[in-house]
Amino acid sequence: MMFQNQIYFSDYTRKKLKCNSYTFFAGPTLAADLLLDFPCYLTFAGSNKIGYRKLSKIVPKRVHMTYTDDLNGLELLSTLKNIYAIGSGILHGLNVPEGIYYGYMTHVMIEIQKLLNKAYKSQETLFTYGGLGDLLMTTNSQNSRNFTFGKLIGKKAGKEEIAKFKKKNTIEGLYHLKEMHEQLKKWHIKNSIIDQIFNIVLQDEKPESLYLPMEEEKNDFLD
Repeated sequence: MMFQNQIYFSDYTRKKLKCNSYTFFAGPTLAADLLLDFPCYLTFAGSNKIGYRKLSKIVPKRVHMTYTDDLNGLELLSTLKNIYAIGSGILHGLNVPEGIYYGYMTHVMIEIQKLLNKAYKSQETLFTYGGLGDLLMTTNSQNSRNFTFGKLIGKKAGKEEIAKFKKKNTIEGLYHLKEMHEQLKKWHIKNSIIDQIFNIVLQDEKPESLYLPMEEEKNDFLD
């Protein structure tokens, strides 16, 4: 999550809650999934391993748990996947050919690796339950609020319908979008997918612009 212009939840925990011990987890698991008997998959990180060790003793065995030392990387991925899920929803709302969607997801993967590098976080964190697993679920699940919000924009739903959905649902990616857009400026990153989503959602640019070629795209993300 992102709070008050802070990319990492752990920053909020230390500064606002005055707490120096915390455990963060993410994965391709919806809250409702935890009530079922099927396997679940989660990646944990924290200020130390104490929380992870305690949780591993009480979490059901069907929950597959892994740990990473890259706390901020896992937090950043949890922020990014919500934004990219809005973009995914936009494309589904536009009913584009599957090839365009998978091309979009390829660009997303490349962009995430670039952003992790800029933030000096491990690119290997992408290939965890809380990275790739959570990303794929959130960008494809009809149960994802971010995906559904993007789909409404893509199918060009009326302003009243979109406003009603926003009022009834917490759309994390929408709150993250502005902050990440500003952060990319600080990192001197241009022509990003995040910028495209920002322009569509907050600047009323046409949804179709998400799959149109970006200026200098090759130099920025495909070199």
